[in-house]
Amino acid sequence: MSTHSSPYPDASVTSGCPFSGRSFNPLAPPLHEHIQALFTQARREQSVFYSEAMGAWVVTRHEEICAILRDPRRFSSHMESQILQSLLPEPRAYLVNAGYRSIPLLYDDPPEHTRSRRILARLFSKDTLASLEPLVRTLTEKLVDGFVQDRQVELVSRLAYPLPIQVIFEWMGLPPEMMDTFKKWAHHLTLMLSLQARTLEMQNECVRGVTDMQHYVAGLISERVELPREDGLSVLAQWLVEETTLDAMELAAMVMVLISAGHETTSSLLGMAVRVLLEQPERWRRMLEEPHSIPQVVEEVLRYETPVITVARNTTTQVEVGGVTIPAGARVVLAVLSGNRDERRFTEPEDFDPERPLLGQHLAFGRGIHVCVGAGLARLEARVMLEVLARRLPGLRLVEPPQLVSGPVRHHERLLLAWD
Repeated sequence: MSTHSSPYPDASVTSGCPFSGRSFNPLAPPLHEHIQALFTQARREQSVFYSEAMGAWVVTRHEEICAILRDPRRFSSHMESQILQSLLPEPRAYLVNAGYRSIPLLYDDPPEHTRSRRILARLFSKDTLASLEPLVRTLTEKLVDGFVQDRQVELVSRLAYPLPIQVIFEWMGLPPEMMDTFKKWAHHLTLMLSLQARTLEMQNECVRGVTDMQHYVAGLISERVELPREDGLSVLAQWLVEETTLDAMELAAMVMVLISAGHETTSSLLGMAVRVLLEQPERWRRMLEEPHSIPQVVEEVLRYETPVITVARNTTTQVEVGGVTIPAGARVVLAVLSGNRDERRFTEPEDFDPERPLLGQHLAFGRGIHVCVGAGLARLEARVMLEVLARRLPGLRLVEPPQLVSGPVRHHERLLLAWD
């Protein structure tokens, strides 16, 4: 074993040390800079391990992650109450007094989850997605119009970030003048639920933003009951008429999921797709020559550069995973980023190959009852964006090496591109 120091604690691929996950936390620098190498070593040496830093058991292999995602009876998603209990007393009391309603789908189990998913399924039907394609294409073309003559663009701020939020706003019928406010509110929700808001000041800011968002959207939904329009909020408002056990605050919480989770992850996917293709120019050229392959390209980007690193569950009973016994009441972190590079599932997983077999076996959208309800919309936006860029800017190239930022959602803050 080498004795030289490692740039990250306990697990050093570069030094040849055996893997130890005690201090493992993929969100903590500098660990996130070496995350893929660490996961590769973990899968080989210690595929299930306990991280003291995370207070959780970490599962890294594709097969075991899939099994857990498909087993909501023993691995529960009902964790929001624990998240809220971790808040300091003042912001926690504010949520209660403001009438905050829990976020559905992400943090509930059947039968509550079944009910919420049935409601949102009406929004994401195949017919709805087909009807949204002209809107997605129009918004994409308009954003590209804004920089196509400039010969250079920072793609995240000009396309990858604004496109998903504009689609949601147009589709749902949200006031466009509120877009910047909603972005701030959605960021507050992400910080609160990912336990990234640690100071009293930050927690107070987050809970105020989250409750303001919920009350504002609930008001819009109530208005749609009386004056429906041709938009997504009116579709949700119809549920208030059909199902008297629902209220506007509960439906508002569902809209919050769409805005927060749907916007940030899709924005990440769009940036990742362009960066991966331009880093491998032969792949970009092949896509230009074979535009019918773009759906396969999108699927491989989802596997190769999954936006979300982990998802979590709680054990409801003592379980055995990968030969390791995990007690009841334990937090289990599923490293979907690792599962998507698992050499036991994917041949040559470190290669970007849209023609690979088992292309649809990635975990980017989850598995089981919690598979992402908005997956079809994310795929649609990524496909249309690549189609438009391939047609209008075939000579795209990277100007500078892009930096990947870790966090609850991996993303690029900057992608500087140019063309002749």
